[in-house]
Amino acid sequence: MELIWEKEHYYLEAEKEVVVRYHHQIIASGQGRLDLGTYPDCHPVFEVFLDGQNLQLSKRYLPETGVTNFRDLGGYHTPYGQIAYGNFYRGAWLRKTTEAAKQYIDGLHIKNILDLRSPVETLHKEDYLPPRCTYARYSAAGMMDDPRYHDHFDIDLLVQNGHLDEIEIYLKKTYTVMGIGSEAMQYLFDKIKKHETPLYFHCSAGKDRTGVSGALIMLLLGASQEDVMHDYLLSNVYRREVNEKRISAYPERMHAALRPLYYVKPEYLQLTLDHILERYGTFENYFEKEYGIDEEMRHQIRAWYLVPEKNQTSG
Repeated sequence: MELIWEKEHYYLEAEKEVVVRYHHQIIASGQGRLDLGTYPDCHPVFEVFLDGQNLQLSKRYLPETGVTNFRDLGGYHTPYGQIAYGNFYRGAWLRKTTEAAKQYIDGLHIKNILDLRSPVETLHKEDYLPPRCTYARYSAAGMMDDPRYHDHFDIDLLVQNGHLDEIEIYLKKTYTVMGIGSEAMQYLFDKIKKHETPLYFHCSAGKDRTGVSGALIMLLLGASQEDVMHDYLLSNVYRREVNEKRISAYPERMHAALRPLYYVKPEYLQLTLDHILERYGTFENYFEKEYGIDEEMRHQIRAWYLVPEKNQTSG
């Protein structure tokens, strides 16, 4: 089953019989290529009845924002339900782009923006702020005691200011400590606990600090580590064109050494997760000790942000 968006028109490719609703109204049924129409909502979420279950379906990658790697965390399945679309958005910094892109971002009704960059990264790169949106910046990078790296993850700046052969070591060290004792993560999960969404969290490229933040949210909601890693690695897909353009700006002799730095690796995120488990034993214990999210709070959070997939009738 695949949702297709062509020239502001939505289609669904369905291998089995389905019933599709939008705002609780049936808009299509059958199998094969189904015409779902056009919608004024910039990010419509459809309800699909398939094999006795109701599922949400929408776009995950949102290039209409004009922001690199801008994605919705929704759609993944957990033992407790499906992660709902429209609550958690992740990506790169919100560059002030075209009016059409701004209108699209405005249409997502984002309430809170968490900027994970350091002060040096935000210089001349301030976020576009949608109407009625609260902005907060907390640097999520570690290694603050090393002035060469300026407490950030901007690879271009790191290459200019550091030694190329040391950068990956820095990245790995920062990944190791990023999930523990972080003001940025405290702020993020405080907003989640208060149900203050939709929320957009981002860094410079939307891959490292943003990737860890997204992974932790998914783990809290009950996603499998396989899905968590899959979502994390999607940055390599959606940033490929930008990455290769930036790499090509350097002398060719540097390309082989640079390429691993512009792409995320499974072992990077695994460093964060392993360090958490080494310290706390379980993710449940981690969320309770770091953010005060006990079992009762976890149930409440999942009630807010997950969609039940229990069997229902199609009528």
